[in-house]
Amino acid sequence: MPDEKPWDQTLKDFLKRTGEDLKKAGEEIRAEAQKLIDEVRDPDTQQKIKDGLGNLGQWAKKSAEDAANKIEEVVKKADDAWRGRSGGSGGGTTSARTVKGKARKGARGTKKTARAKKTRGRGK
Repeated sequence: MPDEKPWDQTLKDFLKRTGEDLKKAGEEIRAEAQKLIDEVRDPDTQQKIKDGLGNLGQWAKKSAEDAANKIEEVVKKADDAWRGRSGGSGGGTTSARTVKGKARKGARGTKKTARAKKTRGRGK
């Protein structure tokens, strides 16, 4: 039992120091919070915040408009370039691809039909 006293005392000292540190930290936090509250309540600070938010809103609006204009320009350039490559018909290349695709589908259909005929012949 005599060995437990130093351990108990060490634990008590640690808890005492920790409690004092927490109390000190709480006081510092309370003081800092009070400073912030005082700053927010100050009319000059409130006006600065309002002005800053107004400027931020104007900047955001202008930036959004600039971005929209740039996107519109890029889309128009891309559209003009695409139309210029297709000969101005607005899809001549695409329709040629469609015709080729239909021809391939037709050829495949014929092959399937031939296979079907072979299968039928085996069954007879």
